[in-house]
Amino acid sequence: MALDVGATVSQSIRWLIEAIGGPVQGQIQIFVDNLGTVQIASNPVQSGRNLHVHAKYYYCRDLVYDGQIITTHLPTDLQVADVGCTYKGGPSFLALRTYLMECARIVHDENDCPKWHERSAE
Repeated sequence: MALDVGATVSQSIRWLIEAIGGPVQGQIQIFVDNLGTVQIASNPVQSGRNLHVHAKYYYCRDLVYDGQIITTHLPTDLQVADVGCTYKGGPSFLALRTYLMECARIVHDENDCPKWHERSAE
């Protein structure tokens, strides 16, 4: 459900930027902490185990297939959005708050695993 909302919002922002004459955005990367969701969104063939997924959530799969969004797995302990949604305990909150306050961004290491890259103090 969260992926569907994220994909819908990303498309709305894309259309708004294009409508006001902004640059055409390439693929939008959406970070998801559920591997099953990433697999369902990326696999064009529906298996029998996915029958419980409501049809409206296949909108994300269509956007992935069209190359408009990319779904990437990001572990739960790195989800900065959780700072405003859930309480994860003191140490986790402090780490995520640091990433959020320093405007860190996600980069991929040599194994193509996402990790936080903090801006250096310049």
